[in-house]
Amino acid sequence: MQTLADAFIDIAGPWNYSDSKNGLTNNYKRTLRNLDDLREENINGHKHSPTDSPLAIKAATREPDPFQKIKSSSPLICEGIAEIQDELVEILQSGQLSNFGKYSRLLECKLQEKLGVRHVFTVPNATTGLQIVLSSLAPRSEVLVPSFTFPATVHAIVHANLIPRLVDVDPETFNISLPSLRKQITSRTAAILAVNVFGNPCHIAELEALAEAKNIKLFFDSAAAIGTKYRGRCLGSHGDAEVFSLSATKVVNAGEGGFIATSNDLLAEQIACVRNYGFCLDRSDCLFVGCNGKLSEVHALFALKSLARMEANIRRRRAIAEIYKCRLQSIPGLSFQRETANGEMNYCNFAVRLKEVQFGTDSTNLSQYLAEHNIETKKYFLPVHKTRAFHNMCCEPLPGSEALAHHVLCLPMHPNLMDEQVERICEVMLNFHKSAGELPTRYFFGMRAKNDLSKSEPPDCAGSQNLAEDVENILNQQAM
Repeated sequence: MQTLADAFIDIAGPWNYSDSKNGLTNNYKRTLRNLDDLREENINGHKHSPTDSPLAIKAATREPDPFQKIKSSSPLICEGIAEIQDELVEILQSGQLSNFGKYSRLLECKLQEKLGVRHVFTVPNATTGLQIVLSSLAPRSEVLVPSFTFPATVHAIVHANLIPRLVDVDPETFNISLPSLRKQITSRTAAILAVNVFGNPCHIAELEALAEAKNIKLFFDSAAAIGTKYRGRCLGSHGDAEVFSLSATKVVNAGEGGFIATSNDLLAEQIACVRNYGFCLDRSDCLFVGCNGKLSEVHALFALKSLARMEANIRRRRAIAEIYKCRLQSIPGLSFQRETANGEMNYCNFAVRLKEVQFGTDSTNLSQYLAEHNIETKKYFLPVHKTRAFHNMCCEPLPGSEALAHHVLCLPMHPNLMDEQVERICEVMLNFHKSAGELPTRYFFGMRAKNDLSKSEPPDCAGSQNLAEDVENILNQQAM
């Protein structure tokens, strides 16, 4: 069988115009043959065939290395180079590496079918997708958005020339708070941008009813929620549009990428133009201020391979979540993100919430302790109104968002985790809690990272006349 290295060298052959080009090709040979060697090692070293899925191989078949670092996430695309070799060669030989090619269009069709939605548009990342969708709103209008989210959610609002108005979240589900949301709706509100945090669906039916009653748009930042279900249906067709991420930490990933899903035909027409520089379909005119919203063919191929494993990936994640819950539920002061009623989350992330008094310390110190035991964790999210970029933004008190920032820690969660590794994480956490009196005092109400702003004082809004002025100041500062 032809190796990946040989396949690339066949194509690269005509590029050998000089010694420097030959040197480059030799580098290709070394690099790609190393990849072929790695593929054979992966296949033969673990004694399974290239057609086996890693999700079908029990963790017990390999002895875990107790000193190996346990990563918080690990991308799953395919078994090895052999599985994508032919398609990669086809893409290179076709000469079409981007510009809405075969694999990008195939990915859109597969996602339409999987999510039960009329329109899907691939984009280079979810932030671009959000910006494209939000550009359908009138400039300088307000968008209600939770502060407890990844900052890119709010970045997209500002880049779309809109005003973000921050609202609080439910401290149990971590999603947008309906009472806080209702209080913030005004005549200037154009849309709600809700976030399905960590893959947990919002109270979608209530949000749709509220948006309809107030005659405002409803969009979802579903970056982490591909494969999540609500009332038995995959997310994708709710509200006016949903935007998903295909970055390397997600359940389905392309390395980098994203897509927009909508069943709104009029909005779909505008999205199709805006993501292609604003051109109309025949490119005879530029109808909107657009952007380059293309996903490359290689990224689309990666996403297709990853999408084929989505259901198995989610099953494995839910099994890991059950181990965590079973082993850790007895720890005082430790609780889990509550799954929304009628929802079935994909467990893109697994978050624990700590109550400092009962548990004995906070999430920052627990994260430090786990890191010293080669276990990587992530602290999500620092609320947007506590970041330096938006610290001057005036907002109502957001106690739910600020409490979660102090208390939440995301444990390792990905389908490549072995059961023994999950057990090890749980044992380290249990031992940490049991040995509270014997561990160094720095772990208990001790030092925080110098750049941890989660305990900073609330922003002083006394000098701000209104939210529009705050955002205008931010945009002016960025332009300087």
